[in-house]
Amino acid sequence: MPLDGLDGRNPLAYFAALGCLSAVSRMLPERDVQLSWRPGPLPRPVLHGDGLDPDEVVRLLDRDRVVWHGAAALTFDGLSDVKLDADQQRRYLEACRNAPDQGRSAALAAALVAEGAFASTSGGGKPTDLHFTAGNQKFLVIARHLQQHVTEADLREAAFGPWRYGRSLPTFGWDLSDDRVYAYGFSDPAKTTKNTVPGADWLALVGLSAFPVRRAANRAIPPGASGTWKVGLFRWGVWEVPLTWGAARALIRVGFEARQATAIHAGVFRIYSSRIRRSDQGGYGSFSPSSVEWDASVAGPPQ
Repeated sequence: MPLDGLDGRNPLAYFAALGCLSAVSRMLPERDVQLSWRPGPLPRPVLHGDGLDPDEVVRLLDRDRVVWHGAAALTFDGLSDVKLDADQQRRYLEACRNAPDQGRSAALAAALVAEGAFASTSGGGKPTDLHFTAGNQKFLVIARHLQQHVTEADLREAAFGPWRYGRSLPTFGWDLSDDRVYAYGFSDPAKTTKNTVPGADWLALVGLSAFPVRRAANRAIPPGASGTWKVGLFRWGVWEVPLTWGAARALIRVGFEARQATAIHAGVFRIYSSRIRRSDQGGYGSFSPSSVEWDASVAGPPQ
């Protein structure tokens, strides 16, 4: 069943496709649900599972959203963000690892926080490189708001399209359309209301569990990330062999280096990358437009 609302060239849609796989797999553990990508210039994800139809998938995505209510990863100690000091890091991670929620909190917390990663200047906790919010935009506040207010209609729009950008719920900033460079605008974008695709943001948060971070000095680096905190690079790949949630997570942890693509044996046919940029005012992050780093149909075997 194609998820035609999701464009694999856009990090937000890529994370959301993984969120669909994660949620439906949890809701239907007996059906061996899998995800692949349709080759072509515009890669679309395809969900594999006996008897699936769009209406059922939307219902399952919404049921999974409801189950997230009160999850430790979103609500522990009333935290507003994941920039945590040492004591908060320890207590947050312990609570998430011990939470009775089918591993939801444990997996998501591992993608948000690397214990012992602290900013070199302030000493505060350093979250994942995919943490793009700043200032008044607090990551966990946004997550809780989406969990409470995303609807079945939002999830249908995200998964099956078209994206209408008709709602003004908060966003994590992973959409390529969020790359609004101040110098190119006639007004400060921080003072304008931006419509979003909240269903995609929610599913992307769920899919972020596929990107557990590792500590490297003062960084919490997810698979596929490189460069610096201020100017980084994120790399992701699409594959044509149907993979379960566990297999997809294992593939993503490899990191999608072009020279490894043909050795992975999972049908990886294209690798994309996008620059991560952060503003000088507040440190808001955004993805630059994506580009193809490697394509099996034109590049041949990597050197």
